[in-house]
Amino acid sequence: MRSGATKQNERITNLDTVRGIATLGILVMNAVNFAISDPAYFNLDAGGSNNSFDWVVGVALFILCVWCIQLMWSKSWLTHFLFGPAEWVWRIMTYRKYQPLRRGSQK
Repeated sequence: MRSGATKQNERITNLDTVRGIATLGILVMNAVNFAISDPAYFNLDAGGSNNSFDWVVGVALFILCVWCIQLMWSKSWLTHFLFGPAEWVWRIMTYRKYQPLRRGSQK
């Protein structure tokens, strides 16, 4: 292993970009974590405002975040499975027989 700086023609540009984005993400998350007191993460009134508009915005942002996570997860899930877990249980109860869950396991 050699020591010293890497020459410009030996650098991997994509890796530098990923490192920069990761560093920026760490900086932003640390700034948010140290700027907001712990109760503010779970209590919308902890910021000092008990306005109903703040509650609407807070709840709407929470719902939007959960929805985005579900969208990202569902694409991955549905590449391997035919149904979501709740729909799978619902189909078993409706048809009163076992339903295949994994893709490719149909007969």
